[in-house]
Amino acid sequence: MPFGGVPRLPQDIRAQKVAVVASDGLLTEGWHLKGEGQGEKVTLVMFHGNAGNRGHRLPWAMAIRKAFGVGVVLTDPRGYGGNEGLPDEEGLYKDAEACLQWTREVVGGKIVLYGESIGGGVME
Repeated sequence: MPFGGVPRLPQDIRAQKVAVVASDGLLTEGWHLKGEGQGEKVTLVMFHGNAGNRGHRLPWAMAIRKAFGVGVVLTDPRGYGGNEGLPDEEGLYKDAEACLQWTREVVGGKIVLYGESIGGGVME
């Protein structure tokens, strides 16, 4: 089931707020952790599974950024992380496409897609 809590970004972590609108008009939000060093031109877009929200994946994202220097985009699809709407297959695809489009337009560079659980099907 979706986790309705709104994740809070710790004050000691710098991240850009991501706000994207899917093709059906639904707004979803997330964070972009900028890459560092040689990995800064690569961004990993992560779509999580059916439990929790992006705040629960933040330690993982920070470890990936530290290990490889890549940027990480963490978003919550509809119905998760305080975002409006209810998750369904079609909506999850729309949310992922909007997030990917935002990453292409705002961040640019090489993009790596990563999905966890149901997010794996969406990112395929």
